[in-house]
Formats: sequence, C-alpha cells, structure tokens
Amino acid sequence: MITWIKRRLGGMVLRAQGWAVFYPPETRDLRAWRGADGILELLESSSGVEAVRILVRGGAKIGQDGRIHRGLTLYNVETDFTNLTIGHSCHVGRQVFLDLAAPVCIGDRVTISMRCTVLTHTDPGSSKSEAARRLMGRSEVVIEDDAYLGASVVVLPGVRIGSGCVVGAGAVVTRDVAPGETVVGAPARPLVSKGGRLERTHPR
Repeated sequence: MITWIKRRLGGMVLRAQGWAVFYPPETRDLRAWRGADGILELLESSSGVEAVRILVRGGAKIGQDGRIHRGLTLYNVETDFTNLTIGHSCHVGRQVFLDLAAPVCIGDRVTISMRCTVLTHTDPGSSKSEAARRLMGRSEVVIEDDAYLGASVVVLPGVRIGSGCVVGAGAVVTRDVAPGETVVGAPARPLVSKGGRLERTHPR
C-alpha cells in the first residue's frame, strides 16, 4: 500500500512539473523545454485528449477524433515532434513505438494495434561489417488511409503500407504493401486464395 501511494504521488509530481514546463507560451521546441526526457515520459503515461495535446504542442500534426492509448513511445526526437503526422479517426493502441528519425505519416481511419513498432532508421553503430554498414540510413514510413496493423507488427524503414491493407499480428513488414492487400508472417507476404482457403505466398 505504501509503495502504491509513493508511485501515485511520484506520478502526480511528474505530471505537475511536466505541465508547468510544457505549456508556457514561449515554449517552441524541445530544446526550449527543461527536461525533454520528462516530457516524453509524461507522454508515455498519458492517453486520450491529454496525449493529443502533448503531441500537438510538440509540433505533430494530429487529426480529429483520434484515440491514443497509454504507453506511446517516441524515439529519436531531435528537436520536436514535427516528423509525426496522424490523420483523422485513428486508433493508436497501448505501448506503440514510433521512431521519428525520419517522417512517420499515418493516414485517416488507421488502426495501429498494441505494441506495434514503426522504424525509420538503421544504425549499425561501430560495426565493421560491410553488409551492416550498407544498411545505414533513414527513410520515411507511410501508412495510408484505412489500413489495419494487428498487434506487435514491426514496420521497417522506407515501407509504404497501402490504403485498406490488413497486416496480421506479429508480421514484419520489410517491403511496400499494395492497396487492399492482406499480409502476414515474417517477412510479411500476401495471402492468396487456394482451393477456398487463404494461404501465404512464398518468394520464388
């Protein structure tokens, strides 16, 4: 009980400090905010209107009637949230991870289910591997209108997911997905109808 009370009080203090720093009119970007990590932590603990308010204040473009659940993590935030665009009537589930090293553009009526990960960069660090070094870079991710991403989907840098697509839970999307396709698996492949049942296609 004592531990629970301490956690609640700690959260209240963090929230009060975060709002006090976040809302002054002179605030323009993360560099002007005292404790940017505190703002990101505040975002992770927020949901609904509160989360939208934080994102918009940070420069993200957010449409109307969105549902953002607790645990949203933004990574590689260099100065602000301007690399993030979320359209109207979108659903962002719990514990979604968005890498903002390059733009992430999400259309209207998109569902991004719990624990999805969207990556926009690859960095091999200090690796001397030529193969790893060739992967280094940043690329925009686009998720078009009415797409549905199931739980724990991973989207890799440079991918475009077409309008009306369905990406099955746990899929790893390594290439563009055509509009209206349903893809599953790791790597994600389209489902095709064979003898009245759906099967995953295989690379030739």
